[in-house]
Amino acid sequence: MKSEYELSLKDYIAIIKDRALLLGVSIVVVLAATVGVALSVPPIYQSTGTVLVESQQISPDLVSAGNNSFADERIEVIRQRVMTRENLLRIIDKYNLFADKGSRFSETDKIEQMRNAIVVATLSTFIKGRGEATVAFTVSYEDKRPEVAKEVADELVTLFLNENIKQRTERATETTEFLSQEANKLGAELADLENQLADFKQAHANALPENQQLRMSMLSRSELEFREVDRDYKSAQEELRYLELELSAANAGASTPAANGRAAG
Repeated sequence: MKSEYELSLKDYIAIIKDRALLLGVSIVVVLAATVGVALSVPPIYQSTGTVLVESQQISPDLVSAGNNSFADERIEVIRQRVMTRENLLRIIDKYNLFADKGSRFSETDKIEQMRNAIVVATLSTFIKGRGEATVAFTVSYEDKRPEVAKEVADELVTLFLNENIKQRTERATETTEFLSQEANKLGAELADLENQLADFKQAHANALPENQQLRMSMLSRSELEFREVDRDYKSAQEELRYLELELSAANAGASTPAANGRAAG
């Protein structure tokens, strides 16, 4: 007949005491290895710049869908235009990036690693009447050397700023052309309505008042729509002139964005 023996609390304490030394040594070894690995990995610094996204100033009801683009889509287009092979190679050569990789590190390898070191992230906030909206985006670059991280980030932010201005100028030009055509069309319709009303008054001087009221109401609505388009057309012209000046200044090297450096850990 077999006897069953259950371990008591004293038995467990005795076992732990017997193995305390082995357990303590194991913990010390693991901690030492972890600290050693952490100390052997060089710190990575990240420098970040922020680019504001300009909101649409023209009434969306007056601009065709083709002239309205979502902020996230615009940012993606800008990112693709900036992060071309030509631009990245120029920056790599300018700052002698990845020189420690040796001759076996090809241009393709350098470009791939640089793209991995660049982070473009959108910043969103809640706007009353519009919901969640993208208001800005950040451009960051990581490097082992903090000064290089900042210089490269500054260069990238400048490229993104200039490309953003170019894209806004293109959109403003398209919007101005569209509103110009819309203003001309509505102006012609308004003139036609005025002529019709004048002819109607002359031919029906004794007509019922409600008929005249209907014509006057149509004319008032057309005048209101024309004034709204004309206002937005003038606003688009002003924005286009401003963007053209801004683009000229950017091309002349007047834009000097600042990037904030911080350790990424």
